[in-house]
Amino acid sequence: MKKLNKIFLRSFMLQAVWNYETMQTMGFLYALYPSFKKIYTDKNDLKDTFRRHMDYFNTHPYMALFVMGDILRLEEEYAQGGKTLDEISLIKKQLGGPLAALGDKIFWSTWRPLMGLVGVIGTMFIYKCCRNIPLWIIPAGFLIIYNAPVIYFKYRALKSSYCARTDIVITLKKINSNILIKYLPVFGLTLISIILIMALFIYESQGYGWYLLGGTVFTVIARSAFKLSATRLVYLITLIVIAGNLIFKGIGY
Repeated sequence: MKKLNKIFLRSFMLQAVWNYETMQTMGFLYALYPSFKKIYTDKNDLKDTFRRHMDYFNTHPYMALFVMGDILRLEEEYAQGGKTLDEISLIKKQLGGPLAALGDKIFWSTWRPLMGLVGVIGTMFIYKCCRNIPLWIIPAGFLIIYNAPVIYFKYRALKSSYCARTDIVITLKKINSNILIKYLPVFGLTLISIILIMALFIYESQGYGWYLLGGTVFTVIARSAFKLSATRLVYLITLIVIAGNLIFKGIGY
C-alpha cells in the first residue's frame, strides 16, 4: 500500500527534531502527515488532528511503527464515526512505555551486542586468515547485517498494526515469546565461545592465549557478581582481547 510505504520512509526521520519537551512528536506527525491529509480534507479538521497529536510521545524508535500503524487505522475509523478521540489518545499514551521496554530488550540489549560480536569475530578471522581482505568490509558488513533485519521488522510492524486489525497487545506478546527472541542470548554466548576459541587459535603460539581465556572467564564471573549488562560484558570481553594483545606483545611474549 502506497500510504504505508510513505509512512515507512518518512519514519526514518522520527528523531530528526527530537526535543526534551515532546520527544518524538514532531517526527511522528511528519511520518503520518500525508495520510492525515488524505483522511481530513478540510484544513480545520487537519489542524485539529495535529493539535491533538502534539502531546508528549516517546518510545523505542524501531517500535514506533506499531503506534503509527495503529493510530492511522484509528483515525480512519474516527473519521467514519467508529472511534472516539479519547480512545485514540489513550491507546497512544499506553503503548509508548511497553514498546520502549520491549524494543530496548530486543535491539539495544541483545541484537546490537550480538552484531558487535559478529564484527569482532570477522576482524579476528581477517587478522589470522585473510589479511589481503580490506578491513573496511567489517564495518560495512556490520551495518548491513544489523540494519537489514531491523528495516524488515519496522515495515512488518507498520503493516501488521494497520492491516491485521487485531489487538496490538496480543501481537506484542507473540513477539516477546518468539523462539528467536528467547534464544538470542544463547546465540550470544555461543559467539563469545567462538571468540575465545579464535583468540586461543591466534595467540596460543605466542604462549598467552590462555591468559585471554582466564581474563574472559573472570569477566563472566564478574558479570554475575556485579550484575553487569550483556552489552557491558561484550565491551569488556572485546577490551580484554585487544588489551591482552597489546600488553603481551609489549612485554615480549
